[in-house]
Amino acid sequence: MSFSLDIDLISTNIAIYKKVDDDFIFVAFNKMAQKTENLDAKVIIGKKLTEIFPGVKEFGLFDVLLKVQESEKSVIFETAFYKDSRISGWRKNKVKKLPDGNLIVLYEDSTVQVEIKKQLSIQKNLLHTIFDIIPELIWLKDIDGVFLYCNSRFEQFFGAKEVDILGSTDFDFVEENLANFFRKNDLKALEKNVPTRNEEYLVFADGSHKGMFETTKVPMYDDEKNIIGILGIAHDINERKEHEEQLKIYASHDSLTGLANRTLFLERLSQLLKHRESETNKHAVLFIDLDHFKVINDEKGHATGDKVLIEVAHRLKGLIRKGDTLSRFGGDEFIILLENIHSTDEAAKVA
Repeated sequence: MSFSLDIDLISTNIAIYKKVDDDFIFVAFNKMAQKTENLDAKVIIGKKLTEIFPGVKEFGLFDVLLKVQESEKSVIFETAFYKDSRISGWRKNKVKKLPDGNLIVLYEDSTVQVEIKKQLSIQKNLLHTIFDIIPELIWLKDIDGVFLYCNSRFEQFFGAKEVDILGSTDFDFVEENLANFFRKNDLKALEKNVPTRNEEYLVFADGSHKGMFETTKVPMYDDEKNIIGILGIAHDINERKEHEEQLKIYASHDSLTGLANRTLFLERLSQLLKHRESETNKHAVLFIDLDHFKVINDEKGHATGDKVLIEVAHRLKGLIRKGDTLSRFGGDEFIILLENIHSTDEAAKVA
């Protein structure tokens, strides 16, 4: 049984060519193609392709036709079409060799699709650029912990390029305990299904940087709200930690002498009294102030008075044990907490 198909019934643009010498001639041109090109099939059937479309070689279609004619393998490709020497759109072409030796070309307007791909590519490149210049470590893993993306800062952490990191896991780059720690926090974020934060101490592979990082891990979803992976962002918090420690010191120590202040002294005394195990554990408090210190301030100035206080603090440190507490209680007043002494005579000797 023979079967023939009326190409005019097909809504895709169709052109059929026959190879003749060094050119191709039109064998068929369906109604959809006639409408698209604003050409009558009766006018172009039997005419050369280069005669009807002089720019066909420049656009690349002619070379593709030759390739398919020789190899008999189908080719799908896109070509631009022009108006006033400027690209006005794109077409997606599929070229196939028919059993009779002729070539059929099915093509459609792909301008929208090409523009979408172009915009997606621009956005992707923009994101890559942004992610690569920010100081945070950024990475993306699937639910099994396999890397799908990482920025250049993360490359420095592992000491490897993105192309080598993708498809691998933490276990391929860091020691097992740390890899297990990373995986545990990944699973916590996936199980809770909410962004999670934790702090971790990281050492870069090349030794260029090390310190505390605050890591945020965010579950990622597909269009159907299924979890498909986890996005990680690690922020260096060394400066913040140092600042917090400095604030703690400022809150508990005298800014002039560096000694414990009144607040810290009273806290230590309170803790010591709470944890006193027996009557054999004795403690003593020595209260010291400087006679006539006001005269030094008045006659020599406060700068000299400050030097005196610093010197007194230095000398008092040399007279007590390492575990004892020396505090500047305020003004020219100092106080010493002697812990676990054997007798009042021992406290008197220190005094």
